[in-house]
Amino acid sequence: MKIDLGRLGDFLKEAGLETYASGGNEVESTRLASYDHKYEKGDWIYHDTYFGGERFIGEEIIYYKEKPVWGMNYYGWVESLEISKEETYGFLKQSLLQDCGDLMPVRGPKEYISGTWKYLNQQEGNLEKFSGEENVYMDGVLMHRTYYRGGLVVK
Repeated sequence: MKIDLGRLGDFLKEAGLETYASGGNEVESTRLASYDHKYEKGDWIYHDTYFGGERFIGEEIIYYKEKPVWGMNYYGWVESLEISKEETYGFLKQSLLQDCGDLMPVRGPKEYISGTWKYLNQQEGNLEKFSGEENVYMDGVLMHRTYYRGGLVVK
């Protein structure tokens, strides 16, 4: 099955805005102690499952016509507890709601600044195969880091 990367990207962007970052579309846990978000539109389904808190791991899968076609896994942690993890994750969510500009819509923009907070995102590749790293700083101190990677799923 050939996937239109433009449509995949548009759906991924929309799903990202409607799930974790906005607190929407939370669904019942699919695995023991997981947190899950699901978004559906037409033939497309997005499912995000993650575990943990200060340290977390997760996976996003996109299905097209009920077949998995794209996925991403991620691992991250709170680097500093000078500020509560809730405040750090609050800024992270705010960052993920921003327009990605010319980056793939798999996380946030290249840079987002609000007050003393700063979000930076670096990516390599394209929706077919990619990796990246995001960092959150407060007053220049690293507060949070996430590594992510993924791409098309071919059977």
